[in-house]
Amino acid sequence: MTLAEDRLYHADYDAWTQQQAAILRRLAASRTPSDLDLENLAAEVADLGKSECRAVRSQMRRLLEHLLKLEYGTSANPRAGWRCTILDPSIELKDDLTPTLRRDLEAHNDPTAAQSLPTTCPYTLTQLLDRQWLPAEQGASKKS
Repeated sequence: MTLAEDRLYHADYDAWTQQQAAILRRLAASRTPSDLDLENLAAEVADLGKSECRAVRSQMRRLLEHLLKLEYGTSANPRAGWRCTILDPSIELKDDLTPTLRRDLEAHNDPTAAQSLPTTCPYTLTQLLDRQWLPAEQGASKKS
C-alpha cells in the first residue's frame, strides 16, 4: 500500500473502498490471469463503502427525527427521552463521518416532513454534530 493509499484509507474509508474497487475492476478487465475472483471482489469492496454510507444516513435520519420531534412536538412527556436519543447518533456520526460521506450529507436534500414541518432541513451539519446543541422547542413553547 502506498503512503497516499494508507492516508486515504484512514482519512476517508468510503473513498478508499471506491478507489480500490475501481483498481480491482481494471485488473479484471486487463484479462491478466489470476486466482482471485476480481469482479466479485471489486463488488464486495465497493459494497463495504456503501454499507458505511447507509449506516451514516440511518444515524442522520434518527438524529433529524428526534431533533424535529423535540423542536416541533407538542407532547411534554417524551421530551426527556428525545434529548437522550439525540446524543447517541451525534456521537456515532462524529466517529463514522468521512469527508466523502460529509459531502454526501451536505448535498442531500429530501424534504419529506409533514406540512407543519419545514420543507428543508433547518439545521446545519455543524449543529447536527455538536453534542451540546439542541434546537429551540417551538412546539413546547406554543403549549406553555
